[in-house]
Amino acid sequence: MLSVAAIVLCAFSADAAPPKYDLAASSNIVAAATGFFRTERIDGRWWLIDPLGNAYFIVGTDHISYRGHWCEKLGYAPYNKTVQAKYASEDAWAEATIQRLKDWGFNTLTAGHSASLRHRGLPFIDFLSLGASFAGSNDLCPRTTWTGFPNVFSAEWPERCDRAVEQAVASLKDDPWLIGYFLDNELEWFGKNGKPWGLFDEAWKKPAGHDAKKAWQRFLEVELREPTRFETLWGVPIASFDALAANTEPAPPRTPEAEAIARRWVRLVAEKYFETCVTALRKHDANHMVLGCRFAGYAPDVWDIAGRYCDVVSFNIYPKIDVDRGVRMDTYELFSKYQDAARRPMMVTEWSFPAFDAGLPSLHGAGMRVDTQAQRTQCFRHFQTFLFQLPYMVGSDYFMYLDEPALGISSSFPEDSNYGLVNEQDEPYPGITGAARELNAKVYEIHANPALPALASPPTLLTWIVDAPKDGAVAPETTVELTTGPLHIRGPVEGRAWEIFRGETPLSRFTALIHQTGTPGAWAYTTDARITGIWKTSDGTTVDMELSAPAGQGDDAARQKSYTSAWRFRIPQNDGGWFSAQCLWVKNTDTVPFRTDMLFYYLLPAIGGSPEGDESLSQEIPDFSPHYYLSGAGWVDKSVNAGIACWYPIDAPYASRFYKDENGGLHSDLFYKVDATLQPGETLTRNDPPAFFFSMGGASRVEFSVGAGKVKQAVIAKSL
Repeated sequence: MLSVAAIVLCAFSADAAPPKYDLAASSNIVAAATGFFRTERIDGRWWLIDPLGNAYFIVGTDHISYRGHWCEKLGYAPYNKTVQAKYASEDAWAEATIQRLKDWGFNTLTAGHSASLRHRGLPFIDFLSLGASFAGSNDLCPRTTWTGFPNVFSAEWPERCDRAVEQAVASLKDDPWLIGYFLDNELEWFGKNGKPWGLFDEAWKKPAGHDAKKAWQRFLEVELREPTRFETLWGVPIASFDALAANTEPAPPRTPEAEAIARRWVRLVAEKYFETCVTALRKHDANHMVLGCRFAGYAPDVWDIAGRYCDVVSFNIYPKIDVDRGVRMDTYELFSKYQDAARRPMMVTEWSFPAFDAGLPSLHGAGMRVDTQAQRTQCFRHFQTFLFQLPYMVGSDYFMYLDEPALGISSSFPEDSNYGLVNEQDEPYPGITGAARELNAKVYEIHANPALPALASPPTLLTWIVDAPKDGAVAPETTVELTTGPLHIRGPVEGRAWEIFRGETPLSRFTALIHQTGTPGAWAYTTDARITGIWKTSDGTTVDMELSAPAGQGDDAARQKSYTSAWRFRIPQNDGGWFSAQCLWVKNTDTVPFRTDMLFYYLLPAIGGSPEGDESLSQEIPDFSPHYYLSGAGWVDKSVNAGIACWYPIDAPYASRFYKDENGGLHSDLFYKVDATLQPGETLTRNDPPAFFFSMGGASRVEFSVGAGKVKQAVIAKSL
């Protein structure tokens, strides 16, 4: 996520004769000394070995910069203005900053640091930016708003790499304080379409005569042998392989074989990239390590190639974790997958969890958002401990040392988030820096311990919410009205399950919706609802309903197929102010089969009695659900000062996004994937956890956080 400007800050060193490396050992693990940093596996755990033969684990924080972040709207860098006034010189700032870093347990100058910090008692890493630099003038994927990807098939690529490396390492190749080099940062390995075969499509887009296009054509000639296979695999007829040169409009692969071929092209690109970069680096500096290219969280299946060429494989990642319980199993499994492929030591070179209480918008940039500094500190503890525990990890670089400007960095890079250990007034955040001081000091103890990371177990919901009702059955009624705190629901109403109010204020209706795939598909709302069971206990009321949709009209391809779905709702007896919804099964009641890919828990918002003025909470947090620590979404109406929202446990198999389309249509997408074909009369049984819905007494993210927090506290078993 570092900008090119930030990377350039640490590209050069002014010291012609570096000082002797004399850093005291921080652990009792000793190996052979070579005078430079290297890697070694000891007792099943990877370590860096420093120039004196002592085990070393990188603990860094990115962008320790005297210049700070430029703010286009201000015309200056606020942090730089602060430190210029606070310190007598950059040298004084550097000395004070080094002492801070040491006090907080950081031991390495990582990405984006000012050169003035070097040779003050901390090893450092240098940035080469070989691919991004070349992509600026000769690209396989154009460098537009981000890094692009270099044209590794250009005859100029090896020569340019060689010259760039020779110049960059001239003053560094004999420096024992240098750990190694990052080749690049977040190249666009997925191209512009975000697919694992994205660089295949980027080559396809190139005009006839382009180096990459010619290499792509030759690759396909070998892979396909017959030009007719191109139409079979991609749906594009060509008379000959030569005709591909003029074709610049990519089509998606139509078969698994086509996708596999396209992915093999990406692997060829990776071979060219790593071989050229590493050959140049080994030629001009045989002393220092190649620390990877900082994959942007994910990468196509090229991890093994990176592992063959690099001493350490690096990647940036901003996971969603459980604030209370810690790192989730899916993150551990993802890291393990990377390690299984790379088979080299690894380091995470960016990670962070911005909080909203720092006085910054924190609307732009990566990272799961939390509400408070206390939560940010807790997330820091969870993830830093996790990284220290992994046996193949040799480094952790927290993102980052200082906050971004409240007005954003620039129009093309508008980040404005609370990433910092310090704010723009050069004031440390006590919580996170205190946690760093305590935890970073234990890195060698933690990393040497063979215990596997303690991962967050899925939260356990109260039994009355998830178990089938056994007691308290009452005679089903035609309609029912229930109140819990400020929330009031009644239903069924006009074929929908519930009409939802906050006091007397109408908020929404709730119904079921499934997407029936086809050409075209059908979005099948239910239009009939009936109560099939009611149970009342001291915990609350359980209501079972069947929600049905009729067969549609029109030709067979577009026709909506009829179905019935069974739902269970729980409404607490106390003043909780929420209800839960759980789909039990879906039955095909039509005479023909249909396929469905998604089932929706659907809100039809009409806050204050009308959908006019209703807005998604994503206006406060872009892509609300993926970036916020509380899973869910919501609708609000500021003129009414009320809203309706959903929340679900972080490990539940749901995705949510409430949004307005370009025509002003409101979409309440809380869904899970089904991917099933139902024959006539067939029933698909579900066993998913419930989702929860609550009213909001305001129209802000803060109200969502308070409401979701109350639901979470009320429904998760207290023993956990």
